[in-house]
Amino acid sequence: MATVYFIKNGSRNLGNRTNEGIEKTAEEIISLLGNHKYLFLSDDYEEIVFNSTKPSDDYRHVVIEITAEEDLNNEFKKIGFYVVQNLEPTKFIALEKAAKAKK
Repeated sequence: MATVYFIKNGSRNLGNRTNEGIEKTAEEIISLLGNHKYLFLSDDYEEIVFNSTKPSDDYRHVVIEITAEEDLNNEFKKIGFYVVQNLEPTKFIALEKAAKAKK
């Protein structure tokens, strides 16, 4: 399984910068997000920081963790963390709700 995290702007030292994560397969993520682009960030969670000098109170970024158990593919070519470009967590939640409503 892959894990989708919502991450705030700011230093890792601020605490509470991510949600608990949502587990999905890479296939489910790609199907849900359609044509969104994924940018590889790192294979080390500790290296992931957004706007370290301008912390935010709310989640601003959608980051996907691809683990060794997940099949790699054209979108996720290596194990590690990817940010979904131009997608805020509120939009991810809306897409997820819309997909559940279609079922």
